[in-house]
Amino acid sequence: MKPLIDSINTDDGQFHGRDNQTGQLATIVTPVYMNDTQGATRSLQREVISILTAAGIKPADATNDQLLSALKALFLAEDDSRVSGALQKDKNLSDLTDSAKARGALFLDKVGNWMAVQANGGLHSSGNHHIYIDWGEDGKLHITVDTSDEGALFTTVNPPPYPVTSVNSKTGAVSLSKSDVGLGNVGNWAAVQQGGGANQGTNKLYLGWGADGKLRLTVDSSDEGAMYYENNPPPYPVTSVNGTTGAVTTAEASLGAGWWKDKATGLIFQTGGGANSSVATEVKTFNISFPNACLAIVGTIGTELFAPPPV
Repeated sequence: MKPLIDSINTDDGQFHGRDNQTGQLATIVTPVYMNDTQGATRSLQREVISILTAAGIKPADATNDQLLSALKALFLAEDDSRVSGALQKDKNLSDLTDSAKARGALFLDKVGNWMAVQANGGLHSSGNHHIYIDWGEDGKLHITVDTSDEGALFTTVNPPPYPVTSVNSKTGAVSLSKSDVGLGNVGNWAAVQQGGGANQGTNKLYLGWGADGKLRLTVDSSDEGAMYYENNPPPYPVTSVNGTTGAVTTAEASLGAGWWKDKATGLIFQTGGGANSSVATEVKTFNISFPNACLAIVGTIGTELFAPPPV
């Protein structure tokens, strides 16, 4: 580039017009100044054109941003070492060469899993607060939120005060009642317990009032269905008794009333005092009437059985 040219040869180095009142003459533009000006202008043009040429841009009268475009093309290219070695905002710091050194520069080198604890962003976040954990002068770990000291944290070395001296606004020698531990509506709370029985397990049992208006039992996350009770009895009529299924009638099963019916043969058996009874029993009437005829009667005298002829 051409060196800086000399200013016009006037007292103040500025151009002046003719002043008729003071008689001051206009500044004479000398050939030396004009040639210097022309040379400086052409020198500057050559410098700019060389930048455009390097960027592959041809000078054009109708544009005013060719130099800016050339500079962007030349100095913002990623293959330029001065640019490729810089952090790119769209990489979100993934283009760090040495992450460990970067953490050290940010005083995070003592942090292992730096994502383990974060201030704010959780379910109970109430704003962009600053949370600090400090070792206090009292030798205890303290927590500070913004500028508010929330006190010492309880740890195994610094446990909370024992014995308990305040529960639900009760102070002094506190005696806990059922309501203090959330059992205010429970009568005999020991009546039903999960686990501890003969067939105990580790499952969690729940009783809930279902959308169907019935009391339902859930084991862990499995719905065991509605429970049977007075207002929700099991389905009737009974269709299975003592292994007998289908349209079951009570006459097809032993009812423990001294008689029973053999479904396979249709025979009805009725007893008096029972096989092991030591009391003589006189059967005058049977529990039910035989529908057709009595096939046989078996009686005992002492310890001997006798069977009269069929009737």
